[in-house]
Amino acid sequence: MSLERVQAMGILVEPEAAVLIENGGEAAVKRIVDKLAGMPGKPLSLDKAMARKLLLPDAKRTKRIEQSGQQGIGDLVAAWGERFSIIQRLLMRRPELTNVVSLGSAAGQCAVIGQVRTNGMKVELEDPTGAVELVLPHSAVVLPDDVIGVVGRCEAGVLRADNIMWPDMPLRAVAAGQGKVMIGGSAGDADWRIEPAGTEWWEIGGTRLLIHRADWAALAEKLNVKLDEVPVEMLKRRHMFRPPCDAIENAPDVFIAVGLDMPSTSYKGTRIVGSKEGVLIDLEATR
Repeated sequence: MSLERVQAMGILVEPEAAVLIENGGEAAVKRIVDKLAGMPGKPLSLDKAMARKLLLPDAKRTKRIEQSGQQGIGDLVAAWGERFSIIQRLLMRRPELTNVVSLGSAAGQCAVIGQVRTNGMKVELEDPTGAVELVLPHSAVVLPDDVIGVVGRCEAGVLRADNIMWPDMPLRAVAAGQGKVMIGGSAGDADWRIEPAGTEWWEIGGTRLLIHRADWAALAEKLNVKLDEVPVEMLKRRHMFRPPCDAIENAPDVFIAVGLDMPSTSYKGTRIVGSKEGVLIDLEATR
């Protein structure tokens, strides 16, 4: 397949556009032809800017969390179980947690994985086999519904933790993508515009975006951290404090914190961008 396919459509391909398309090989030519064929009015000529636009990948929403009060007990139990299983699998990648035991059989020095719950003033850890009281190391902060790994000593139903572990993010290089995406606000010179509604996962040419809105001030107070540190805490814990469908199974390339005014930063290969009233994100940038 060659540029003759484009020219056969009665379209003049300018030299810079021709170089751009040919550098992409047959896949680029096919994409250009398919895109042009689907346009209601074909252009007389194809310049570099238009060719670049046509070659950009599509933006696809891959998941959306919708809080609904219509779920039955069975659906909620299944969602909680899936959430626990996802974060448990992530935790078991840690070398300290390769030989975990269930809480129902925990005794002596052991490693376990469980979900945090509160019972009055007590902090407890539970899994499908049972629950124990959890005594935390000094200064450790856990919240209800956190799924954590614990190494410690369990006696008489009390687990004294020596070490608390989070599933955390794998260490990766910050990856560059293609194009610019506008989150909220007016599109301007953006290639895509996304108007976020709740929590959504998007994919643009292999770049994974996680868009999340939260009560950032309330979470900062609960976690005892600064406002701009809350997104990092979410990535460490691999959930967004909105159970039961809030597990972060796949590491996002970009995490957009909707409603949070903060400078852009990165954490273990994930770019974190605050979006108070809309933000333009250049996916080609690496920081």
